[in-house]
Order: sequence, then C-alpha cells, then structure tokens
Amino acid sequence: MAQHFNGPALSRRSFFATGAALAAVAGLGLSGCGGDGGSSSQGGSGSTEIRCSASYQTENFLPLNNSTGLGVGTNWNVVEGLYMLDMASMTPYAALADGEPTQENDTTFVVKMRSGAKFSDGTDVTATDVQTSYERTVGADGSLYAPMLSFISKVEATDSSTVTITTTMPVSVDMLKSRLPLILVVPQNASDEELTKKPIGSGPWMYDQVNGQDGGQITFLPNPNYNGQHPALATKLTYDIIIDDTARTSSLTDKTTAIMENVPSNLIAQASSNGAVIEQAMG
Repeated sequence: MAQHFNGPALSRRSFFATGAALAAVAGLGLSGCGGDGGSSSQGGSGSTEIRCSASYQTENFLPLNNSTGLGVGTNWNVVEGLYMLDMASMTPYAALADGEPTQENDTTFVVKMRSGAKFSDGTDVTATDVQTSYERTVGADGSLYAPMLSFISKVEATDSSTVTITTTMPVSVDMLKSRLPLILVVPQNASDEELTKKPIGSGPWMYDQVNGQDGGQITFLPNPNYNGQHPALATKLTYDIIIDDTARTSSLTDKTTAIMENVPSNLIAQASSNGAVIEQAMG
C-alpha cells in the first residue's frame, strides 16, 4: 500500500500524522498490505516480514523532543505513552494505561498502569518512568511538546503503578487523553545520547539495527515482553530509507517493498501500475 500525504501545516493533528503512513501499518500490529515485499499473513506460522520504503532520513530518534518525519513514525512502533493515537481515526486508546483516567476533581486525574508492562530489555515499566519522561519532555531545551502540555502542572508517581496528573485548569478526560500521547515513556536511567541513537520502549516492536540515513535501513523485531493490545503480527519489520522519489517508487513497483510513503504526484500512475493501492490524507 502506497501512501500519499499532502500539505505542510504543523497543527497538533497534522504533527501527529507525520510518519503515520508507516506507523499506522506497523505500530498497530498489522502485518502487511500485499506484494512480495511484505507478508499479508495475519500472524500465521513461519517467517513473515513487513518491508517499507521511507522518504525521510534522520540521525535523531530521541522520543522526548522529536519532530522528524522518520524518527516520530518509527518511535510509535517502539515507545508507548499512557495513551496513544489510532492513526486511522486519531482516537486515543489506552497503551501503558489500564483503561480510562479516574477524575478526582476538576484538575486531578489518576491513571493506573497496565499490569506487567515491561521494556524490551525485560525491566518493569514503573510510574516513576512516566514521571521522569514527562519532566524530560517538557524540560528539554527548545521543547516542541511543552506548549502542547502547558496545561499540565505535574505528573507524579503515587506508587509503582499509579500516576497522578494535576492540571492548571479544569480539562476534560478527552482533552487529557488527546495530549498524553506526546509523552513517550522511556527508562528513567536511559541517557539522551542512548535514546537518540536507539530508543528502548515497551511497545510491540523493538529496534534491532538503526541507520536512518539515505541508503540505510531500520529494522525492528517483536518485543518479547510486550503485553498490550496491539502485538506485532510479523517476525520482522524493515524500513528502507530511499530519498530519491523514482528509486522509492521503483521499490514498490518491483515489489522489493510492500509499503511506500510520500508518492510524488507525477509517479502515482507508476506506483499503482503493479496493483498497489494509493491512499491520500491531509499532511
């Protein structure tokens, strides 16, 4: 399935949509869209691979303050927040959270965490990891996310699996859930340098090899410790970084890859010539 995004506007909605062409397929556990480059098997036996061609490059994968089309999209496969967004509907769903927040009063919300959640290295995800991830996100130099989270005054670990969120003004549960996906939870002891090169998370996939430069690859393997609602259904996920439009389109038409993002308008006919489905969405 090829994807075609139009429009450069950087509203909160469109910011989330950056990289969603690939994240919507891989991050939510789907296992392919046809073609020889990726399996269409839904979790059957044997080796299955989702292979995608990406149009952006980066060396920065830091989840705490990332605006790169590639880094944001790949991190959604690996790192979770308390809530994440369904990329097809932009609707929040519980990820590290166990269900809905409990609203104690107009400005206080309590979130219980998913039981047994672990990072891919096997260590437990704790409420302290959530608290420190929030503090690092809003405290980062030039933080892009801080203005969108300015209505939150405090995120506090009240026990190992409970987070209390205090807001500066009355907000709805829906408002809170729509912004919490900006806070991606990483181990409290992981350094910015480590997370920039190869983040660790509690999502359905974990990074295997990371080379986000043109001509490189990013490969993922299923996180063996993932116990959420969207497990990986393939045995491997590969992003080929192909900046050149013609070469990227050729990777789809010759079925080297099964999924392509950013189809140039003058190459739509070529991209669809071998059975690929072209979908268009706002940027």
